Amino acid sequence: MSEMDRRGIAAGDPVGIEAVAELARSLAGCEGACVRLADDGLGRPAIRFFPHRSDAGDLPEAFLPADLPPIAGARELAGIGFWAGLPLHDGEGNISGLLGVYDGQNRNLGDKAMGDLLALARVLSSLVALAHEGGAKSILPAAPAAARNCYRFDAFARLRIGEALHDIGRCESTDRMAFRLSGSSEMWTPLMHGFEDGWPEVAAEIIARTRNALRDYIRMHMIRNRDADVTPGEREYDLYGILWRVRGTVDAAEVWQSESGWKAFDTTPVVECDDPRDLAAQALISAVPDLDARIGGDVKGWARRLAQGAQISPILTAA
Repeated sequence: MSEMDRRGIAAGDPVGIEAVAELARSLAGCEGACVRLADDGLGRPAIRFFPHRSDAGDLPEAFLPADLPPIAGARELAGIGFWAGLPLHDGEGNISGLLGVYDGQNRNLGDKAMGDLLALARVLSSLVALAHEGGAKSILPAAPAAARNCYRFDAFARLRIGEALHDIGRCESTDRMAFRLSGSSEMWTPLMHGFEDGWPEVAAEIIARTRNALRDYIRMHMIRNRDADVTPGEREYDLYGILWRVRGTVDAAEVWQSESGWKAFDTTPVVECDDPRDLAAQALISAVPDLDARIGGDVKGWARRLAQGAQISPILTAA
């Protein structure tokens, strides 16, 4: 039995939808995911948010394909800065639902992440179709189960990673752990790692979820070639043999590589950053779509090394 199957069955979710949603959220690096079906097995549309959202009963109508009408009278999800929805299809190719990821902050998903999410949506389409064919009467996990597994956490420890402080919570009924900014009243973000994995793994996951680890890694490891023969206003950088140039500002910038020449790129993820190194790092991410696949292992290793310096203390005695 796979880890995904175990997580799904443990959550009272034999189809494994919660596990799929958690994986989608992790792949996208987003704060939440949802699964919305045109037919939940009882002939009605239904949606579940992961982590559970008691403040919302449906997506904004603008997020829904024409084949998925809104749930009458449901309060719409609000405060969304980023949304990506991937349709689910039945055996005849009709839209049967939606797998979505969302965040309060605007973000940019790379081609690899989108490819992974599309593959995950195809897997979920097959799972839902099989559940329908098998006559399942309730395909989505019940909201109370989602709340019990993903929402109710009590703070018991505080984790310091550099200058950032996070409260760590635990669910008494499941022992699952979650985190949020120390002292905040934000919703808890459930963790995929727990006590059995060790605090460095927990800290590494928090780093990956709260920071753009790929961009931070590039910033710290790239070298500016100050002796390069470039036009004034251009800057050349090197990351372990990957060469690129940048010109412009966050208002309008271009990136150059020998294979593609100069191209404009989206600076939205670093629009509030003052350091030109952030712009340069974002330029490389935009110029090399498979960058995460090429250096992802190094980035994860770097995050784990940072996590080794994390400090944990009981919540009652933390400063």
